Amino acid sequence: TKASQATTYTKTEVDTEITNRSFGFKNYIINGGFDVWQRGESGTNGYQADRWFLSTGGASLTTEKLNGSVKNYMRLTVNTVGSVIMQQQIEDARTLNGKTVTLSFEIDANTTTTITSLEVYIQQKFDNSGIGDTITPIQTIDISAGGIFSTTFTLPSSANVLRGINSKLTTNFKIGTQTGILAITNVQLEEGSVATPFEQRPYGLE
Repeated sequence: TKASQATTYTKTEVDTEITNRSFGFKNYIINGGFDVWQRGESGTNGYQADRWFLSTGGASLTTEKLNGSVKNYMRLTVNTVGSVIMQQQIEDARTLNGKTVTLSFEIDANTTTTITSLEVYIQQKFDNSGIGDTITPIQTIDISAGGIFSTTFTLPSSANVLRGINSKLTTNFKIGTQTGILAITNVQLEEGSVATPFEQRPYGLE
């Protein structure tokens, strides 16, 4: 048998196919339930729970996996004042281009959480030059009572901006000049203006 000739696609066609393909899952965050800790279940800064990166901004902090009977948390203990940022990077800054998205998360409602507010925002970073980068308006959320929180963003459309090899879309949680303890779980970033229940994906797939 003679092999059929392979079809050649342009980069634009391939990018469009990847962007538009539906994988059947709504949450763009991986390990939003903080179940997977392949680097160990405690640490300071850098990568901690899988896919999650912590920048200390001069603060002294420790992180650990808080095992619950139903769900797990990432617990951060901030010992000195600094701008701690917890973030997850999604490949390709054009992901969710021009769309309305909702970010939701849960804060441990018991008395161990003493951080009172979080600044949340989403950033499109196209390469290391900073050209074309965007950041959504920062939303400051009072988390002192614990519970489930959500906020909605509209991402800029960046179709005409070139993408570098470091292109990424980042979801950011910033602890300002506060010290204390924060326990967070069930982080979800989804399309639309309404927060829906946290998506429970199979552990192996996650």
